[in-house]
Amino acid sequence: MQRYEIAFTGRVLAGAEVGEVKSRLAQVFQADGQRIEALFSGRRVVIKNNLNERAAQHYRMALERA
Repeated sequence: MQRYEIAFTGRVLAGAEVGEVKSRLAQVFQADGQRIEALFSGRRVVIKNNLNERAAQHYRMALERA
């Protein structure tokens, strides 16, 4: 069985406003400003690992919506 990880590098989709994305991510992950800022450090940050495919897709979609 394959396992997956969800990582974030701080890049946002074209046309998205970074401040709005940060706010949405804080809501989605129930995280404080300091944790959200760490996601935008420019480094690859693993958000969640050892996921099955279904759970990985769930996280991926949540990040895309944010």
